[in-house]
Amino acid sequence: MAEPVSRMGAFDMIGTGGTTLDDEWAKSGRRALHGMFVRDFPNMAMIVQVRHASTTWNVPYMLKAQTEHFTDVVKHCLDEGVVGFDVAKRAEDEWVKLMADNPGGDIEFLENCTPGYYNNEGGDAKGGLFANTYFLGPLAYMDLLSDWMDDGLNNDLELINGKAR
Repeated sequence: MAEPVSRMGAFDMIGTGGTTLDDEWAKSGRRALHGMFVRDFPNMAMIVQVRHASTTWNVPYMLKAQTEHFTDVVKHCLDEGVVGFDVAKRAEDEWVKLMADNPGGDIEFLENCTPGYYNNEGGDAKGGLFANTYFLGPLAYMDLLSDWMDDGLNNDLELINGKAR
């Protein structure tokens, strides 16, 4: 983990049960469906979370894609009378396994590279910044997000229906 979440945003994200995201990830590793949605942190999306998402040198391009994806999720929820959502454990587990089985970074290169930010300071390269990115690249990642809106959202998120207050 290159940087604790609380240091990146200068605040702690607290999920259900009072667990901070730093504590959750220290215990279970960084886990996020599509690199954006974390189980037990309902209604939260992380934009440009490198782990389990895709990377591109054109950062604003990915910012825009992930922001539009999250707004599509919110719009769907509003249109359907959904007042909250959380990631299904099964969906998060499947995504984490997909990322672990298909590393996006060149692990051999990272292991032999000078220690630094990108290879976990010379430690376990599989824990480095780019080791667990979406392995098919940014365009395929954005296609996956679009397809997921059509087929996966209702299966991968636990939706809480009710009247908005």
